[in-house]
Amino acid sequence: MEYIGRIKFGVCISDLDYQDCRDLQQLVENRESFLSYPTVYALNDEGSLFGFVSTNNDNTFKVAEPMVIDPKYCPRLKLAIQLYETYGKILGCPYVFGVMKTNTKMLNAVKILGFLPYAETDENFWFQTL
Repeated sequence: MEYIGRIKFGVCISDLDYQDCRDLQQLVENRESFLSYPTVYALNDEGSLFGFVSTNNDNTFKVAEPMVIDPKYCPRLKLAIQLYETYGKILGCPYVFGVMKTNTKMLNAVKILGFLPYAETDENFWFQTL
């Protein structure tokens, strides 16, 4: 476990941890994705899950997706960056992540942090960490 301010970050280990993340995704996005290691989650002071990022392994890269954050939590952008930072520490190797083209706040933040997109799809810009 790692604390950043009052937020507790952890890594899913048990089936219950993964189920809690799938439940949050179902609540927020009305869908469930396959989640694999590492899946990094964020808990509030009361121990309630309010965000996570997981891993989608493709043949070339580790892809940090899906990321789900409870829309009631603010500031969402700050939490997204903290989840990516914690994820990167745990993963210990380069990974890619996508940002929806419509998410201008996140795109601006990622560019301020020095990332430039290396690929583009209809919906996302894709970035790679070093």
